[in-house]
Amino acid sequence: MTSMKSRTECNKTEVRILKAARAVFIEKGFNSATMNDIAESAQITRTSLNYYFRTKQKLFFGIYQSIVGQIFPQIDEIAMGKSPVFTKIESAVEIYTSVLLRNSDVILFIASEASKNPEIFFEALKSMPEMPTRVKHIASEINRNMNDGNLRKMPLEYFATTFFGLLFFPFLGKNIIKGIFFKDSEKAFEKFVLERRKFIVDSMKSIFNPEKK
Repeated sequence: MTSMKSRTECNKTEVRILKAARAVFIEKGFNSATMNDIAESAQITRTSLNYYFRTKQKLFFGIYQSIVGQIFPQIDEIAMGKSPVFTKIESAVEIYTSVLLRNSDVILFIASEASKNPEIFFEALKSMPEMPTRVKHIASEINRNMNDGNLRKMPLEYFATTFFGLLFFPFLGKNIIKGIFFKDSEKAFEKFVLERRKFIVDSMKSIFNPEKK
């Protein structure tokens, strides 16, 4: 019982630390943020912080993993299913949109840091040993659908950049889009993103229609 209670407390502390690290990273940027800043924000000692996360890089990995961990188990399940490919794409759009909305504050930070320092992004991927297998499986499903005539044939990178470009751009340009179109309203931006899901699916159907040459 004590051990179970101890693990629960540890999990709660980790969640609190990652939440504090997100806020500090977003406010100050990765390079300017310090471990002392994060410990203070999490209301723990620096020694306690080191017990859970010894470096800022480990904290970055933890934040990245917490987001990806909300997506990939569900995407795996979709990829393994028997639904038509565009039904799978529609389900994937639903999942990604939901997770991106919940984490919109940190998406731009991760993209910015990955752009300035691509190594940290690749190291974050390496910190999830199951990731290469998952990505390979999804890629093989896309290629299979292309070979079976369910998707228009083209290089895999075209498919990936089109799909993720449609999904991520509104979040990467969120502040500008909110300011230009929605009078800086968070609620209006969220409504736009949710309504835009159908547009993404329709765009994918049009672009990757197997009848197109």
